[in-house]
Amino acid sequence: KPLLAHIWGEGATTSRSHTALSPGLVSTVVGQGDAATGHGATHDVGIPTSTDAVEDDDEDGELELELGSFLEHVEQGAEDSAAGWPEDESMLPAELDAEVEGRLRPVLFQLARGIAALHQAGRLHRDLKPSNVLVDNQGRVQVLDFGLVQDLNRDEDALSAARVVGTLPYMAPEQVGGQRLGPPADWYAFGVILFEALTGCLPHPEDMGTHELIRAKTTMPAPPPAELREHLPADLVALCGDLLAMAPGDRPEAAEVLRRLGDEEDPVDEGDPAAPLEQRFVGREAELAMLRQAHEEVQQGRQLTIHVSGRSGMGKSALVTTFLREAERHGALLLTGRCYEKEAVPYKAIDPIVDELARHLAGLPPKERKALLPPGLRALARVFKVLEPYCPPEEDQEGGDHIADLLTLRRHAFEALRALLWRLARAHPLVLAIDDLQWSDADSIAALRELLRHPDPPPLLLLLNARSEQLALQPAAQEFLAGGTSTVTPPRTLCVGPLSEEESALVALEQMGPEAVFDQACRERALEIAREAKGVPIFVEELARYRDALDLGQGISLERFICWRVDTLPPEARALLEVVAVAGYPLPQAVAWEAADVATQGWPSIAVLCIKHLARTHGRDPGDLIECYHDRVREAVAASLDAERWRACHLALALSLEQAGDADPERLLTHYLEANEKDRAKERTMGRKFT
Repeated sequence: KPLLAHIWGEGATTSRSHTALSPGLVSTVVGQGDAATGHGATHDVGIPTSTDAVEDDDEDGELELELGSFLEHVEQGAEDSAAGWPEDESMLPAELDAEVEGRLRPVLFQLARGIAALHQAGRLHRDLKPSNVLVDNQGRVQVLDFGLVQDLNRDEDALSAARVVGTLPYMAPEQVGGQRLGPPADWYAFGVILFEALTGCLPHPEDMGTHELIRAKTTMPAPPPAELREHLPADLVALCGDLLAMAPGDRPEAAEVLRRLGDEEDPVDEGDPAAPLEQRFVGREAELAMLRQAHEEVQQGRQLTIHVSGRSGMGKSALVTTFLREAERHGALLLTGRCYEKEAVPYKAIDPIVDELARHLAGLPPKERKALLPPGLRALARVFKVLEPYCPPEEDQEGGDHIADLLTLRRHAFEALRALLWRLARAHPLVLAIDDLQWSDADSIAALRELLRHPDPPPLLLLLNARSEQLALQPAAQEFLAGGTSTVTPPRTLCVGPLSEEESALVALEQMGPEAVFDQACRERALEIAREAKGVPIFVEELARYRDALDLGQGISLERFICWRVDTLPPEARALLEVVAVAGYPLPQAVAWEAADVATQGWPSIAVLCIKHLARTHGRDPGDLIECYHDRVREAVAASLDAERWRACHLALALSLEQAGDADPERLLTHYLEANEKDRAKERTMGRKFT
């Protein structure tokens, strides 16, 4: 159930739901531009879902593996923000009594441990709020919605303020003000959640307009919770006040927060929270060689595009990240970005590239920066507001302010960006990398064509990473990657497939720890894992990570591991997975929810399945598809069902498909036959519709 409902009880209501903001909307109210030019959309995060954690790190399982100790506590959740909180005033009890406090402290502690684990893994959440925190019936906490997570393990410029994102009432002053972010920003959001849990309201009044709220956050300290409600625990009031300090440096760090919440036995390492343990990248030598060769060709004056293709879980992101780090060490300028499924900003594939470009310009000496800026920059700044500070003051209306036609503005804008990339490429080897291109938009693909068109495209290496099983979701991207245009150099395709047995064993040893390579038993177990995983990196890593949880007396078995993981699922998520496995083909999510009888809790169940790498989705709408993460997951789950459950799933699928309409007759017939519903199957073959 939702965090605040768990604390105060089912009948209590507190704040209304809030939506995370896009860069443009916040930029508008802090005086950086006009949202009307295309950056005023909002991120649709009204429904809490953990699938974004998978979107961020699905390629190598990194997030789930690093945070497994926290995320494994996730057993059950309930959706709360799809309908939003009621619009009436606070209905909380008059006092925070012992019973309420008894529920509050454990979940606060768990949430704090989760935030600390996230930071130790080198990640910043940036969108912590009550609707992104669920609590199961056993009081265990689940953090949701990792769609805005940022990598802390990068240089300081990469954490600067070109992209201002988050949910405004929970954003720290430095986050609203476009400053460099670090762990204190998440601890401020934790403080707002604590304030709301103690008082039933937010630190700044909800009826403030956006401009007023931003001004208040950056100029007015939050009031003490004790001013709004009496008889609150003094230690939590004091902690809340410290967490809501205006200056990031005045807020307590993870170890102190946990100590003040009662952690005496397992303090958090107070080392650099942005320095997670690095694992050595192993294997993929042929793929790395192809990327290195392309980089060398670009340095001879060519433009090349590499399409990094493969199913999710094959390690595409890890491969590209390894190459990018190597290229950066050799002097390359990297401009990287990622497309997010739920993001609704225009040019979503180009926008983060321009953000990183702005960060690079900000770090240059003024004279060097001025030499890079091309004519017509103001047209580009009208499309990407982050570049406005770099428009020369002498550039008059001929620079773009006079252009009213949007198509003409776009042409001038990308001519300027193309010229800017040319100038950058003369100074450094230039590499652009865009991850998850399957979530891009048609405008972004059109912009890429304009930037790379012949003659004389900028000499740069463009890496486009896309999940092969979902690329059809963006036809424009699919056509571009297939070389369906004569105006640009056709992309080369780098297919990332299964690892070799030797590579898989090395990955398993790496996961086991630095001493494993010297241990004969570990080497033998790594080879056993490699054979069982059949080259799928995510399976290699998970079998290695959870090897001690399995009955090793029976040998390593992926099927047994999958069943062990399924046994830990909450009932709703398990029922949904069983229905999807029995179907054997991608199902519309609404059909799967109906067949599994979890229609009211579909999204949290899907979130749990995606986090545990048991299912994957093809979008966020009820009509979008869900399927098992891998054929071996489907086979293991289906094989675990008894005859009665098998028939029940097939019958539920048939009825749900018929109710949805336009069902494939052959599939309906198959489901009815498997359900032993011979009369229904006979009627179906005779073409009669029945109820």
